[in-house]
Amino acid sequence: MTQDPYSPANSSGDGQSGWARPSTPPTYGPPPAYDPPPAPPGYGYGYTGIPASAAPPAAASTSTVVLLVLSGLLTLALSWTLLGLVYAVPAVLSIVALSKREDPSSARRLTRTGWIIFASICALVVLSIVAIIVALIAWDGGASASSSGGSV
Repeated sequence: MTQDPYSPANSSGDGQSGWARPSTPPTYGPPPAYDPPPAPPGYGYGYTGIPASAAPPAAASTSTVVLLVLSGLLTLALSWTLLGLVYAVPAVLSIVALSKREDPSSARRLTRTGWIIFASICALVVLSIVAIIVALIAWDGGASASSSGGSV
């Protein structure tokens, strides 16, 4: 037969078994009272609102982001030519425009300037390609006319 280790017969002789169960559960008092929050600073009447310095900055313009992506891609794609360096100019302007969140009019001006430079570079590239094609046709046309000129 096994003996209960917690029975009074196994105690140390003083009637205590080594630990005592509380006869009643502990009682907790009412929660402490909290003071109301302090009133916001102001002049006493009306809604003070949010100061302009706490307002979130303006979101980045989609046009600025598109300019950055296009000029960045063309800069990377044409990095082995002089055009890669030239296309870096609108990319830098768009980066500066993105950093000017506090001054939206300056950011718009920089973005507009970047688009003008980007379009100018694209127009010059297209005109250069057309001029090269015309020169090759003219050069080839002159060479073929002299070679098929027939003998006298």
